[in-house]
Amino acid sequence: MKNIAPLWILVIMAGVYSHAQESSYRFSLGTQFGFLYGHISELVYSVPDDTKNELLSELIWDVKPLYYFGLHFDLCRRDVMKDSGFFLSLFLKAGIPLESGKMENRDWMSVENAELTHFSAHTNKNNHLFLAEVSVGATLPVKNFFYVKPFLTGCWSYFSFTGKDGYGEYARSKGGGAYYPISDNPNTESFYGQDVIQYNQNWIKISPGISAGLNFLSGFAVDFSLKISMFTYCKARDDHLSVQISNGSNTTPRTYMDFTFGGLFLEPAFNFMFSIKNLDFVFNIAYRQIGNANGFSYISIDNSDYYFSAAKAGAGLKMLDSGFLVRMRF
Repeated sequence: MKNIAPLWILVIMAGVYSHAQESSYRFSLGTQFGFLYGHISELVYSVPDDTKNELLSELIWDVKPLYYFGLHFDLCRRDVMKDSGFFLSLFLKAGIPLESGKMENRDWMSVENAELTHFSAHTNKNNHLFLAEVSVGATLPVKNFFYVKPFLTGCWSYFSFTGKDGYGEYARSKGGGAYYPISDNPNTESFYGQDVIQYNQNWIKISPGISAGLNFLSGFAVDFSLKISMFTYCKARDDHLSVQISNGSNTTPRTYMDFTFGGLFLEPAFNFMFSIKNLDFVFNIAYRQIGNANGFSYISIDNSDYYFSAAKAGAGLKMLDSGFLVRMRF
């Protein structure tokens, strides 16, 4: 019985291959290696009349860089220039767990002014990256060498990081919610050999898009695309871990669960392809941005029950995605 599932997969793939050989459609399978470069942001907005700065807290998690490998499946017309048709593509990517820059945490907690009051920086390690993206749309040829593809994309992405080691600088309190300038003899802490903070983001995005392709010379092609949408949802978790500080005591662990919606998603992309017989070699580069996503947050202190936070939560990302894909057409 254990061998039945692999057998069925082979039977299904053989059937798809046989159908593709006899029809005007073909499918392709490929493998990809690439990297992301940019950052992920975690925001907490101030409660009105509570502090003077618009932001209460901002955490920036570097993606500098984050390497990944992936798989690609594609089903489309054999000759997109010959007639209109549909296409289906699927990308799967997984990150390689490595250090990916720094994590920086800034707070503005003064009731007197909008000046920075708390700052810490830590080494950032990528724990996990998973991305799954499916696109379906139509191919519309224009003349003999140009085509347009309107499409709809659904994407799920998951990022997980740990901030470790590093240092912190904290403005001295005057009392009553007021602080001395952070440059005026601040309190300092060093964190060596300790995991200080952990963070993950789960994104779901649904986006319409359009691409335009051009074939030139023999075996060369380029493709430009644009995705834009406000249909984004993010579930994030921030764990401030219990760490030992200079006086020998341990900080109180805190967990924040954030839920944000409606951030503007924008992704222009460019692909350059060279084909030899049934092999495609594709270089791709894309810029991905999600901004102004905000929502609400729940807090747990020292493993207590969660309670609703009055402060508004925010999340976003800005990153370059570049990769090299090799795929075989069937």
